[in-house]
Amino acid sequence: MDLLKGDNNELLILHLSDLHFGKCNPHTAELEFFRNIWKKIQEKLLKRKINLKNIDIVVVTGDTSSIGSNTDFSHAKDFFNEVLYQLIDRKKFIIIPGNHDIEWADDAGKVNDLRFKNYLKFKHDLELKDEKITFDNYLHNPHFLVSFDRKSTCILGLNSCLYTYYDPEENEPNEYNKYKFNKASGDTVKISMDQLLKILSSKKAKIDYNYKIALLHHNILQHTDKRAFLENHSQIIDELNKSGFLIVMHGHLHRDLIDRYGAGIILGAGSYGVNSDERDRLNQLSVIKLRKESDFLPLTYAGILNIRIDYEAKLDNAVTVNQDWIEIPVEVSEHYLAKLLKNRTGAEKGIKDWDIKNTIVALKALEKEIRMQFPLNSRKFLDFASNYFDKFLEEVSDREKIPRLIHSNFENAIKYNFEESSLGLNPSTHAFAWSPIRALMKKAGAEIVSRAAVDKLMEYLEENARNLTGSALNIAKHSGRKKITQEDMKIAIGMV
Repeated sequence: MDLLKGDNNELLILHLSDLHFGKCNPHTAELEFFRNIWKKIQEKLLKRKINLKNIDIVVVTGDTSSIGSNTDFSHAKDFFNEVLYQLIDRKKFIIIPGNHDIEWADDAGKVNDLRFKNYLKFKHDLELKDEKITFDNYLHNPHFLVSFDRKSTCILGLNSCLYTYYDPEENEPNEYNKYKFNKASGDTVKISMDQLLKILSSKKAKIDYNYKIALLHHNILQHTDKRAFLENHSQIIDELNKSGFLIVMHGHLHRDLIDRYGAGIILGAGSYGVNSDERDRLNQLSVIKLRKESDFLPLTYAGILNIRIDYEAKLDNAVTVNQDWIEIPVEVSEHYLAKLLKNRTGAEKGIKDWDIKNTIVALKALEKEIRMQFPLNSRKFLDFASNYFDKFLEEVSDREKIPRLIHSNFENAIKYNFEESSLGLNPSTHAFAWSPIRALMKKAGAEIVSRAAVDKLMEYLEENARNLTGSALNIAKHSGRKKITQEDMKIAIGMV
């Protein structure tokens, strides 16, 4: 069974953040300069077989301006119209606000109650997909959903800046237009649970899109004491995972990051435009590739290609693109598995929550075994796994037997019912399991490692294990024994 809805199963996203047009961006009014930079970006990506015209979605995760003024947004609008829109269809762009997109006060120093007015006008002028948002209801409905049906993708745009520089009225916490300006609250980052649950309960949020992605400006997890992060991040992430938004993208820190939170992936972008005084590395943007090849797994591939920009270098050397994609391990969340089981078995059949929980345990173990034995890009295998899972659930009448049967039956189906060569499978011939080696590398500090790197280390370890075993066996034979002792192995290791 293939439940894919788009015209193909791969999604390419261009991720920009922290453009900071205005006083924080030294090239703010230099459109010709940016045109030349983007020509170089285009050239470099074409060498990697990526055409900007084929980008599916462009996300900008906040701080488009420096101080939220009309002047800042005017420069930003020119950049989008004269540079980016000449390369990529404007209908593909999604923009959310950052803390620098708030107009904190007017020219006379008076608090500006319409703090998002300039930002909303900017979005309206750019004719974005969510441009119908107006200030009249914005403070009460600051989040939005946008779908790209051709790619079966849903984007949740979150505003993490509603409380930034503003304190709620004690007796009227939901009257956002009555909040009081407070410069000391500049690092307050919070998302109202009521507002989040309201949009997650909408009809569009409940649709099973291939890709469900949440955007916000601030980093969800804390990375430095000097920068704000989402205060109620645990609640927010849990609700996003429950609703299937397993990819979260943000900016704010001016550096690229990859975080995990449960089964979700959190991707932070570097700054596209801020000056060198406000960052500790080159300016940057990213291309993100997601792939879903079967409804058996929520994702089968996630990778990032970083593009670095050195605005101070000569044009020919200003843009560099990573040689390799950074592959991000993809996991299956318990929320996803529970939903999958309920969809496949049907609540009307009386499956109990206890059965769901125990089956999830079995499926999580099964998923790890699949990853050890087979490449995730094997479409034929994933189709087989999905079809087998459907058939298995139909045949097992006693639901309580699912947890203990699913593992052994699936393994036997692979071994006896299918020819591996016809499926295009490449079962692992390694003596070591993949997961423990990967865990060992993670303990050594390697957070992100390609599968090829793990395989190479396993080959090295296995070769050395064979050689040491051969030496220890010779030592044992020399002593007239068949059994290799601990002392034999110590001597063999000492001979290396």
